[in-house]
Amino acid sequence: MEEPLKLLVADDEEAMRLFLSAALERAGHRVDAAEDGQSALEKIGAAEQSKAPYALALIDLQMPRLPGMDLLSHIRRQWPHLPVIILTAHGSIPTAVEAMKLGAADFLVKPLPSPGHLREAVSRVLAVAPPSAKVSAQPERERLSTTNAGDRALRRSNPELAVNDLIACDPATCAVLEQARLVAETDTTVLLLGESGVGKEVFASAIHRLSKRSAGPFVAVNCAALPASLIESELFGHERGAFTGAHVLKLGRFEQAAGGTLFLDEIGELEATVQAKLLRVLQEKRFERIGGNRSIAADCRIIAATNRDLNAAVQERLFRSDLYYRLAVFPIEIPPLRRRPADILPLTSHFLTRFADKNGRDLPRLTEEAAVALREHPWPGNVRELANAIERALILCAGRPIEPRHLGLVHRETDGAAQGGRAYGEPDSTDDGILKQQERDTILRVLAANGDNRQKTAQQLGISVRTLRNKLKEYRIQTN
Repeated sequence: MEEPLKLLVADDEEAMRLFLSAALERAGHRVDAAEDGQSALEKIGAAEQSKAPYALALIDLQMPRLPGMDLLSHIRRQWPHLPVIILTAHGSIPTAVEAMKLGAADFLVKPLPSPGHLREAVSRVLAVAPPSAKVSAQPERERLSTTNAGDRALRRSNPELAVNDLIACDPATCAVLEQARLVAETDTTVLLLGESGVGKEVFASAIHRLSKRSAGPFVAVNCAALPASLIESELFGHERGAFTGAHVLKLGRFEQAAGGTLFLDEIGELEATVQAKLLRVLQEKRFERIGGNRSIAADCRIIAATNRDLNAAVQERLFRSDLYYRLAVFPIEIPPLRRRPADILPLTSHFLTRFADKNGRDLPRLTEEAAVALREHPWPGNVRELANAIERALILCAGRPIEPRHLGLVHRETDGAAQGGRAYGEPDSTDDGILKQQERDTILRVLAANGDNRQKTAQQLGISVRTLRNKLKEYRIQTN
């Protein structure tokens, strides 16, 4: 990792500022943010006067008070040593080229493909930047080295953890990531706890990638999605002729995960007979296929997850206590999205970039009103609900700025507020609650894909228009 430096991000979109800042802070840099050109100019001037100048500035072209081109001209006149990277939308590329002629070091087109793309561009520019900027930033680095331990812990976060859907800007999420990073170095069994939709599989995948088993497979099994009659065969495999219909030998998930990680999601849904067999595998690290006599070594790391309160399930004799203690060697509780508000807008930016790229669309602007609605929503469906809301908004906004009405959140706030204080495993996490949440998300997604056309939506869902109307009323979903 390159040495930490002091950088400036200037963009009028809050979600983009948070996304850029988080991506660069994960590379170890200290990042200040400005919401318009004039504020950026004042921050640069103050930093120069205090002998702790910025090593690089990222500047959006379209900003209020002082546009990016004017800000660049000021910088070139007063602080020619300061490298500048211009951020621009597709339609502003000719202007970005003009910015290069005025002395910008590089320009990046929004939406950015990934945090890694941004960090690579910054590293390239810093590598050829005048040494004066880096040298003059040294006192600031020394001051940073004595700041609080929490800041230092966040900067130690592995940049690889920023890939895929694992975005962590809130201190609560960063603390969980630190636990994940530490346990990843071992072969210890991990139990991930949290409400439905918080991203347990994403965390499990991150632990696998950071572990010594990362070259092996990551095999995920949703224990609640498999019929009781099949789960034993799915986990342990079967020999040919073991039962009616077993025409060929089948390898189970334990064998498929050999050398890697086996992720057992919804572990609380396992039946008692399978719980007993799983306990034996955890104790002895061996198992037999159904219908077989040969003992097979279980060479995989186990990560289990549940949205149920397993302690309560043990008390109610619904889950074996000995299996619980075997699984809960290193429990990690992932907080619901409502308890990590600093993640909401960076996740929004991440999903917007992903879905815009997936659908071949330009990245739309998020209005301030929409950002407020996102921050204030209680998110009973957690990150999964946020992803669905963003995908819906991207479709409905049709390239225009995203407004609150595109998010479909207004009529769900009451529901969410009622659930806001519930912990995982309580009523909102029951099977019925999960199914209703999935049904509501599915209806919203299909509605969005059909432009809120009820007839097409009902046809695609395989229900009558009347049933759809009743569902919309039940879930308080309003269509255009």
